[in-house]
Amino acid sequence: MDAQRIAGRLARLVPQHCKEEPSARGSALSREQQQLDSFLNLFEATSMPPVSATDYAVRLLGLYERTEDGCVPEGALACILIERFVRRINTLDSSYHVSPFNVHRLFLTALLVATKYLDDAVATDDCALVRTIGVAGGVAPRELVQLEIALLAGLAFELTVTPDEWEKFCSE
Repeated sequence: MDAQRIAGRLARLVPQHCKEEPSARGSALSREQQQLDSFLNLFEATSMPPVSATDYAVRLLGLYERTEDGCVPEGALACILIERFVRRINTLDSSYHVSPFNVHRLFLTALLVATKYLDDAVATDDCALVRTIGVAGGVAPRELVQLEIALLAGLAFELTVTPDEWEKFCSE
């Protein structure tokens, strides 16, 4: 799946009607719900990012090598992880959705996690990778590490994609 198709897939995760700012929720939430909210709020931008999710994804995917067929495996895996993250979070909080206020940080973080998962070589210089991806994505490395931990926890550290999942994703 090439960068444009991955970017398009990412953009489709954001509902077209979803242009409103993130809503604050009441204080009558359970402790577990408050913890989940603080965890999810890490991904929320305080204002609408000036670049579209599509342009942002294409820019970030420009850092990666492509396979012979033009695929950027890290980008495809990042989209799969975001979809999995949202499905899992929705079992806990059905009101959570990808929005213009969180899609950029979700993609940046999922791209970092996908890169680490697919490329053993980056494990030797994790700080350089976080710094490179953070700078390219406009997020401080320290904040990106926090986002990475939140995403991994939200995924219950389940990163494995079966061949059937991969094929289904690439065929859609």
